[in-house]
Amino acid sequence: MRETNQALIRALTTQFQSGNNNFRSPAEYVNIKRPITAENFFVSQGKLPNIISIEIDEDIETTAKSFTIVCSNEDGQLSPDYKEGKFGERRLNYQIPLSSSWRNVLVPDTELEISLGYGDNLLKMLIGSIDEVSISADGRTITINGRSNYKKAQVNTCMPKSKKYLIDDVDMNVGVAIKKFLDHVNIPNDIEPNIKEPFTGMSYKVGEKMGIRGEYPHDHIGNMAFTTYYALIESSNGKVKTKKLPDFKKLGKAVVTFDDYIDLTEADYSMDNNEVFDTITVVSKAKEFEIVNGKRKKVTRTIKNRFTSAKIRSDILQGKRRELIIESSWANTPKKQFNTAKALFTKMVMGWKRLSIGVPAYLPLELLDVVSVRERITQVTKCMYVRGIRTSYSGTGLTQVIELADNTRFDLDIVLPPTPPSDMPEFSTTESRLIINIFDFKIEDGDRMNIYLNGRKIVNNLFVRNKGTDIKIDLEKGANVIKFVGISAGKLQKLTASFKVAGGSGNIIYPAGKLPSLNMPRENIASESTGRYITSKRPVRNWVIHRV
Repeated sequence: MRETNQALIRALTTQFQSGNNNFRSPAEYVNIKRPITAENFFVSQGKLPNIISIEIDEDIETTAKSFTIVCSNEDGQLSPDYKEGKFGERRLNYQIPLSSSWRNVLVPDTELEISLGYGDNLLKMLIGSIDEVSISADGRTITINGRSNYKKAQVNTCMPKSKKYLIDDVDMNVGVAIKKFLDHVNIPNDIEPNIKEPFTGMSYKVGEKMGIRGEYPHDHIGNMAFTTYYALIESSNGKVKTKKLPDFKKLGKAVVTFDDYIDLTEADYSMDNNEVFDTITVVSKAKEFEIVNGKRKKVTRTIKNRFTSAKIRSDILQGKRRELIIESSWANTPKKQFNTAKALFTKMVMGWKRLSIGVPAYLPLELLDVVSVRERITQVTKCMYVRGIRTSYSGTGLTQVIELADNTRFDLDIVLPPTPPSDMPEFSTTESRLIINIFDFKIEDGDRMNIYLNGRKIVNNLFVRNKGTDIKIDLEKGANVIKFVGISAGKLQKLTASFKVAGGSGNIIYPAGKLPSLNMPRENIASESTGRYITSKRPVRNWVIHRV
């Protein structure tokens, strides 16, 4: 909930909408900042005159708020292209045409602030800029449409200065990456810097480089926030912050109670399961480089996992089955795909039962706040989440239509894909990092393989040598799957590799010779001289290691 004063909180009564006292009258203040195109606007900022109505829309689906302002424009003086003598015949002394200080002020990208309230008690609602201006000659009005501060991430592109990617550290936490994108386009923010995976408590890493020149920051920001089970909410001061999506297992304390008999001017309840699915398949296509016939070639690797909620199927879809297939380049591991599915399921649950209520404007309210609604006949009070707010100011009053999500207390029973069986001896460790030395204990004959950790490639085309190669493995809490994919069995017999395992500090866990060797047969060979496997039939071996 936004910070405010007691006068505005007490304004949540219908008397404030109809009272003649100036203290109770709805009020507005739109502050326009001088754009560089303005020629006759001799102050740095000024109040927009002749306002007829203001409407502000915000919802959890879109970080940027939108607004529409309608002003009276009888003499055309608010028009960006105002020209002396063009609109009407009004004159001052000695028939001198009227000039306008508002010429070229209300143009796209002009910055403004919108404040609403009652009497002298105003609350800043939005900081943003103009998208579009339209003029009605018949109605003699001017309509201004625009978006809030987050618009900068939607219309400005990435422009890295000294490198190809704005985010070039694949181990960067997504919170830090989101903040870096927002800072890049000058959006103030309060982003959680250490977003953690809800099921492991581990740092949520971006996993790939992103933000090349010409890309829009919003495309990456929205994707990351969405798959990490967070929503991005823009405050009334233009600052973007992270806010967790509800899990529907428990409900926070309501910040305000709306009484059906006293406060509600309208109430519409709806149920719609047309956009609800019980199965979500998440597909990620990652581009990688492989050595094919001795040449480096770019290939596309597909990671696909299917997640199902029996609870949604039985309680919402009446036993029917529906599947939604989405592509997400960023959700390139099973756990990230799990989070993507969980966020989608949650938003479906938040949307299928909706209550829209009309009330005198309670301006401190924010998205994802918890409110309670008291029904007049039974006096039953029900708590719900705020998923959308439309605030309207006009001559008839200052009101809001609030869209609420029914808290159905669902336990989304989706699970991660099962851990594959381990081809090497499973073991458990408290270490967060392992150093695995991989070596060929026999003749060094050209054995090669790719290595993946939890679905992400960490080593490409490793040459298994006698002297060995150290591979650093950062373990997540729970099961970790190291996948070895054979590329070449070398010139002699099969692909073999031996291991020595140490902790992050160098302490030996398994010395050389303690673990069995990894073996891949010499089958499906494309070239006998090199031992290279047919790409589509490469052998795979898994090693499951548990961090406790």
